[in-house]
Amino acid sequence: MEQMIPIILDENLQRVGMIDFYRSFIWTERYNTPGDFEIVCPVTAALRSLVKLGRYVIRDDRQEVGIIETIRLTSEYNRGEHMALISGRFASSILQRRIVDVTTKFKSKTAAQIIRQLVQSHILSPSNSARKIDIFDMDTTTVSGSRIKSAQFTGKNLLEVTESLCEEKGFGFRTYISGTGKITLHIYAGTDRRATAVFSPAFDNLNSEEYEESITARVTNVLTAGEGEGTARKTAWATVENPTGLDRYELYQDARNLRDDADDTAAYLEELEQQGLEEITPYTQAHMAEIAPGVLVYKQDWDVGDIITIRNDVWGILETPRIVEVIESMDETGRYSITPSFAE
Repeated sequence: MEQMIPIILDENLQRVGMIDFYRSFIWTERYNTPGDFEIVCPVTAALRSLVKLGRYVIRDDRQEVGIIETIRLTSEYNRGEHMALISGRFASSILQRRIVDVTTKFKSKTAAQIIRQLVQSHILSPSNSARKIDIFDMDTTTVSGSRIKSAQFTGKNLLEVTESLCEEKGFGFRTYISGTGKITLHIYAGTDRRATAVFSPAFDNLNSEEYEESITARVTNVLTAGEGEGTARKTAWATVENPTGLDRYELYQDARNLRDDADDTAAYLEELEQQGLEEITPYTQAHMAEIAPGVLVYKQDWDVGDIITIRNDVWGILETPRIVEVIESMDETGRYSITPSFAE
């Protein structure tokens, strides 16, 4: 692994310099939520003129674009040490700056089609020109997937909508700087590499591993309540497997803002059910592992969003999860580590 070098771009995406010495640099890519970064380095006059809130951070060996959102300066005068912590999220977080300002309904659309239309309406070509973000774009790549029967959004944050739709349908999203010189949103589906990307202590490609499963946040049945009052209020149950007894974990969701403007009760109940399905959480799993560099190469043999195989004969685990997060880090000595996290 070569040195991880943070390159700073100005507000127009033009290179203005780089941070060539740091105490630590952490770069985290995620599948269906924005990644983030953190740089700890000495404070100098050159650094202060280079690093500004709202500027961008990239790496020559990665496509993602980060936005500097926080600069924290600390000094220990008795040691003569002055450090800066520079952090932020990747540019897909720009979606969080917009809401769905008017009730928007969809019928029989894919998740990608819904996201594209919302981005078009609220960022690329909004009716209010003050909402337009000139530096942002969305590529024309299409991803297949099952259609959502019906969906309705009012006042919801555009990033939250994107995260929810992508998680539900197994998609990911990321940003890159396109040939047009804009930050471009890309929706994609990870690759199935179960046969070729096998991580196991038996193959000496793991340095460490951690696994946890839990039912503390389990939700199997959701009752979503829409418009109306008292016994006349419209409600719908949502479930996937409809368990009974102790296996049933219920949740109540207030969706009074979801309106039945078309006076179509059947379609409205479908919308309530769809909102409930978004809250289903059968049980949670957390699986992390530090990869031994050089055996299976990141971005070549596997990537964020890919489905891979994990085998641990001691734990009795043989899984084919999706990689949902990859944390890369390097310190001042050049020690590099890479830690993916997995989800079923």
